[in-house]
Amino acid sequence: MKTKSGFGIVLSLLLYTAIVFSGNTQSTSFKKETTFHSPAEMYKIMEDSKITYVLGDLDKEIPYTIDSSFVLSNQLYVENRDGDLVWSEYSLDDSSIEKLNQAETLFQDKNYILSKALFRQVFEDNPSYSYALTMIADVFFMQAIYDSAEYYFKKAIEMNPIDYIAHWFLADTFWNKGDSEKTIDYITRAHLLNRNHQVLKKMMIYYYKQADLGWDDWVFNPQYKVYKEDKQVKVFFNDEWMAYALTKALWKFEPGYAESVLNTVDNNLMFIREEEAEAIVSQLMMEQDMQPVKQIVDDGYFDEFWFYEIVTPQEPRAVLEQPREVLDRVVKYIKLYHRKIGE
Repeated sequence: MKTKSGFGIVLSLLLYTAIVFSGNTQSTSFKKETTFHSPAEMYKIMEDSKITYVLGDLDKEIPYTIDSSFVLSNQLYVENRDGDLVWSEYSLDDSSIEKLNQAETLFQDKNYILSKALFRQVFEDNPSYSYALTMIADVFFMQAIYDSAEYYFKKAIEMNPIDYIAHWFLADTFWNKGDSEKTIDYITRAHLLNRNHQVLKKMMIYYYKQADLGWDDWVFNPQYKVYKEDKQVKVFFNDEWMAYALTKALWKFEPGYAESVLNTVDNNLMFIREEEAEAIVSQLMMEQDMQPVKQIVDDGYFDEFWFYEIVTPQEPRAVLEQPREVLDRVVKYIKLYHRKIGE
C-alpha cells in the first residue's frame, strides 16, 4: 500500500481493538453477531491485499448536495398486499380527471361550495381515491371550518398513510387550532414523507421556530473520495475522516471483505446499512467527539440516523413502504436531534 502526505505513520494513530457493537435495544441498531474491524485491522488488510491502495489528502472540501428536484408526487398511495406495504400511483378515468381539474380550478377561484361538491363527486366515483378527501379537507380549511378540515384530513391519512399533503395541511390546521405539539408532529411526518420538498421543509422549520424548538440544519457530509484508477484504489480524505474512508474503500473494492463482516443480509438496503454501521463505528473509534453522531449512536438511534440522513435524501421513496412503527422512530429522531431549543 502506498501513502502520501505523511500517512506512512498512520498506524501510530490507530486503535488496535476489534469491536462487536450491540446498540440500544430500543432501535433495530447494530446486530450483535456482526463483527466490525478496528481501523488498525483495516489498515493491515490493505497492506496485505493484492490490490494497491493509495492513501492521500483530500485536496478540497466536498460540498453537501442532494437532488432537490427529486420530489415525490402527491398522487402516490400505499396498500397492504399479503402483509407487504407496496406503493403505487393513482390512476383515474378521463371523466374523473376532468371533474378533478374543474374542482381545482373552482378552488383556486375561491368558489369553495362548488369545488367541494365536485371533489365529493370524484370521491363517490372513486372511493379509494383518498386525495379527493384531502382536497375536501382543504376546502374546509380555507373556509376556516377547522374541525371539519381535521376530520377529513385524518380520514385521508387513514386511507393513505403516505399522503404528505394531508399531513402537511393537518399540521396547518392544528396550528390554527392552537395545538403546536400536534403541528410539530404532523409537519415532521409530512417532511419525512417527501424528504426533498424544499417548500415543505421551510414550513417545518418555521413551525419549529414558532414553537420555540428552533431548527439545527446540520448534515452528515463525510469528507472522502474512493475510486479505482488503472489498477490502484485511490483513497483520499481529510484528517478527521480517515477511518470512515478506509472502511468505504474496503467494502467497495476488497474481495471478500464484506463477507468477513457479515453473516447474512436480507436485502441490498440492509447491506448498505451494515457498511455504514462499520464506517460509523470505525470513525467513532478515531473521533470520540464526533457530534452529534456519537450521541445519536449512544442513544440507540443509529438506524434512524442512517435512514434519515443518508438514505432518504438520495432515495426519498424508501419511506413509502416502511411500517408505521419505523416512521414513528424516525419522526422522534428528527425532533430529538434537529431541534435547537431556545433559538
